[in-house]
Amino acid sequence: MKDHEHTLVKSPSKSCTNNDECTGSHISSNNSTKTDNTEFIELTKLIWTGIGTVGSVITICSMLTAIFIYTVYPCLRNFRFKIHLHLFFALLLESIAQLILSYLLLSKVNQIHVTNIGNVTMNQLFLSPKEIMYSFNSQSTYIIIQNTMIIIWELSQTCVFTWTFIEGIHIHDLILVSVFQPSVNMYPLMIAAWVVPIFITGLWLTVWLCTNKIDVSWSFYTFHSTYWILDSFRLTLLSTNMAFLINVIRALVRRPQTNYAPEILKLKKAVKAAILLMPLLGITNFIVLLPVPKHPLGFFIVSGIRRVLPTWQGFIISMIYYFMNKDVRKCIHMSIRRFKSKYQLEHRRFTSSSLPIKTIPQRIPHKQ
Repeated sequence: MKDHEHTLVKSPSKSCTNNDECTGSHISSNNSTKTDNTEFIELTKLIWTGIGTVGSVITICSMLTAIFIYTVYPCLRNFRFKIHLHLFFALLLESIAQLILSYLLLSKVNQIHVTNIGNVTMNQLFLSPKEIMYSFNSQSTYIIIQNTMIIIWELSQTCVFTWTFIEGIHIHDLILVSVFQPSVNMYPLMIAAWVVPIFITGLWLTVWLCTNKIDVSWSFYTFHSTYWILDSFRLTLLSTNMAFLINVIRALVRRPQTNYAPEILKLKKAVKAAILLMPLLGITNFIVLLPVPKHPLGFFIVSGIRRVLPTWQGFIISMIYYFMNKDVRKCIHMSIRRFKSKYQLEHRRFTSSSLPIKTIPQRIPHKQ
C-alpha cells in the first residue's frame, strides 16, 4: 500500500493537491470515457478556481482593511487586538499564496504535455529542438513557482493555528490565572508564533525533499505520510486550544456572579468567537485528508470544499473578529461622528465669514 501511495506521489502525470485538483484519471479507467472525464475535471477546476480566486481577492481586501483600521485607531491597540493583527498578517500571506496558485492554474504555460519522462505527445513532433527545450524550461519554472507557493501556503496555515492558539492561552489566563497584563511583553510570543511554524514547515520540507524534487510536481503530497508532520502539530494546537476554551466556559458557568463585569462580558464574546473559529480551521485543514471520491458528483463537491473554504476563511474570520466587533464599530462610529461635527463646524465658520458685514450708521449729533 505504501509503495502504491509513493508511486502516486512521484507521478508527474497525476497532480492532485489542495491547490491543483486531480487530473481525474482516478474517476474512470475506461478509455472511451477518458475524454469526457478530462473535460469534466477541467470544468470543475475552472469553476472552483474562479470562485476561489474571488474569495482570495475579497479576503485580501478584508485583511488590508482590518490592518488599516487597527493602525488608524489607537483605542484598539490592546493585547487581544495585537494577536488579531498578527493573525491577519498570517491570513494575508495565506491568501496571497492561494491567489498566486489560482492564477498559475488559470494561466498554465504548459506548451508540451508529458505523459512519461522523456516522452512527448504527437503534437510536439513539429516543434524545433529549441522550442522543445524552451517548453521544458517553462514547465519546470512553472512547477518550481507552484511548489514554492505551496510551501508558503503551508507555512502561513501553520502560523494561523499558532496565533489562534496564543489567543486561547491569553483568554484562559485572563479569566483563570490572571498572569497576562495589558503591558505584557509581546516579543517572546511573537517570536514563538512565527519561528515555530517556520521550524515545523522546514522539518516537513526536509523530509519531503528526501524523496521528491523541487522541480517535479508534488502530486498527492497531502496524502503522503510526511504530511502528518504538519497535520499532527496543527491538530495538537487545535485540540489544546479547544481544551483551554472549554475550561474557560466551565469557569464562567461556575462563577455567575462575576459574569456581568464589563471586561468579563468582552472576554465571553471573545470565547464565542474563538469557538466559532475552531470548526472552520479544523474543516479546512483536515478536508485535504479525505480520499478523492470516484463518483463525478462527489469529486465535484469535495473539490469545491477544498478550494473554496481555504480562500474564504480569512474573510469569515475578519467578519467575526473585526467587522462584527462592538469595539471596532464603536471606534468607527465615533470617528464618523467627529468627522461630521468637524465638517459642520468648518462649514459654519465658512458661512459666517462669507456673509457681508452690515455697517450700522452712526448718529451725528444735532447742533442746537
